[in-house]
Amino acid sequence: VMKKAEDYFSAGMPKCALLHVGSDNLMTEAKLERPLFQVDELCRSISHNHTETIGVFNSFLIYQPWVHANRACTFILLPPSLRHEWDD
Repeated sequence: VMKKAEDYFSAGMPKCALLHVGSDNLMTEAKLERPLFQVDELCRSISHNHTETIGVFNSFLIYQPWVHANRACTFILLPPSLRHEWDD
């Protein structure tokens, strides 16, 4: 069934994807020595991280017509520093 659906819905369409690469230079409080005493640097890092997050949403919003026209997939490539493993 999956093969038939793939053949039907992707017939004649190019195989493509939108890839958004996240920044690997995100500042965290762990990188700062005594972060609560460096308020300006902490606020700059919050602003930078927020801008990165908004950039992901904006890229999908801007390229939405292209994604739908080409029936493309979307992916976000995150750096290893943002990976989290749950303690089970």
